[in-house]
Formats: sequence, C-alpha cells, structure tokens
Amino acid sequence: MSLSPALSDWTERFTIGRVLALSWHAFVARRWRFLLIAMFASMFSTIQDKLTEDGNSYDSPWSFLSDVWFSAAVYTFAIVPITMAVLGTGGGHTRDTTGLSRGLWISLPKAVCASLIINTLAHWPVAAFFASVAEDGEITITITDYVIVAVNVLTVSTVTYLYFPILLGEGRSIWSSAVRSVRQIVPQIWRILVLNVMFWVIYLGGTTVVVMANAYDTQHPGWTFYIVWWAWATVLLIAATIMPAVVYRLLRIERDGPDPEHVAHVFD
Repeated sequence: MSLSPALSDWTERFTIGRVLALSWHAFVARRWRFLLIAMFASMFSTIQDKLTEDGNSYDSPWSFLSDVWFSAAVYTFAIVPITMAVLGTGGGHTRDTTGLSRGLWISLPKAVCASLIINTLAHWPVAAFFASVAEDGEITITITDYVIVAVNVLTVSTVTYLYFPILLGEGRSIWSSAVRSVRQIVPQIWRILVLNVMFWVIYLGGTTVVVMANAYDTQHPGWTFYIVWWAWATVLLIAATIMPAVVYRLLRIERDGPDPEHVAHVFD
C-alpha cells in the first residue's frame, strides 16, 4: 500500500530542510491552538517582567534566578501540550492521541521540575556573575563573560534538545530522559547544533529589533518593548517547541519506520 503524500513526508531522513518544512506544516495544522497556548504563556511571562521592571533583578543571583524559574515554569505549560500535539500529529493529519492526552496532566509537574533544572544549568554563569557584582558593587562585563554564557547556554540547549519529546513521548523519569536525550543527540550532534545555532541567531536578531523599536518610541517608552516582546516571545516559544518534537519524530521513523500508532519507547 502506498503512503499518502502527507505521511510520506515523514518517511524522509532527518535533514535540516526537512525539519524546517515539517515544523511549518505542524504549526499550520494546529496554528490557532498553538498560538493561543503560546500567547497565554508568553503573556504571563511578559507581565512578570513588567511588574518587576522597577526592581533590580540583578542585585543578587537569587533574584535573577527567580525570574528565570518563573518564566521557565510558565513556558512549560505551553511546551507540554504543543509537544504532545506534534508527537500525535503527522503531515497535518491528527492521529489518535488518547494515550498521550491522558498523560498530559500527569506529565506536567514532572516537566515543570525538569524545566527548572535545565534553565538553572543554562543560566548559572549569569547568576554567578550577578553574585560577583553584588559583592563588589561594580558591573564589569568582559568578552570572556559573554563567551562563557553563550557557550554554556548553547551546550545545555543542544544536549537537551530532545529532552521534552523524550520525557513526554516515552514517559521516562527526569534523569532517564536526560541520559536518553544525550545518547540520541550524539550521533546527530552537528545537525542539531546547526538547528540550535540558527534558533539563537534568530533570537538575538529579533530581540535587537524589539529593543530598537522601543528606543524609537518616545511617546510610550517601555510599553512598546513589552507588547512587541510578547509577540516575539510567542513566535520563539512555538518554534523552540515544535522543532525538537519534529526532530524526535523523524529520528523515530528513520529507525523504526512509519508506524502511526507507535509513539513511546521509540529508540528501544
């Protein structure tokens, strides 16, 4: 029996172009649902940023990390349903996701804990930097500081690229999902690294535009930044959630074949 064109797209090998194309198709298939979920998560994170803008988020590492943890927890409420939707959708056709949906609320607390751990690992150099600032009262940022932060964020985000699809799709523990993620990324490290670098380059470029838009708004300073940032954060959240799930599905199909019903334990 021949595969339908939509499903045959998922039988292709894992390439960067294929990931980008299928990520777009996965978004279009459920765009309103994904947008609504991501917009609400980004809204709460943006409101938190607005409420704390008058305070000094850099007076201690704990105040900085508390902001990171709040955003991480809020974003997880969007990462979980979007990831599970992509894991149960192929080529724009919805599959039977009863098993996945049943475990959504069970997986959410575990996913939030994992998100807090991952974001702490990714941002600890920044927290350490703020700790040194609190001690001497002087802010001195060097090229070395930027390099350390960039390398650490890139490393953590790369080795955990498949973390949430594995955690949610296979129902593993927090630690087991981390080990599994690293094991499955190593053979594909360069392609995943390219995808990750592309994301962070787009993130930096878009953030620069948001900051510039705020600088040119003299009538409503501050508000322009948060409104535009809300929209930009929504886009980033959707992209950062869909692409890893698509990569996970492609790697699963590349190994196990296009079995629509087979979701969990894909690398066994």
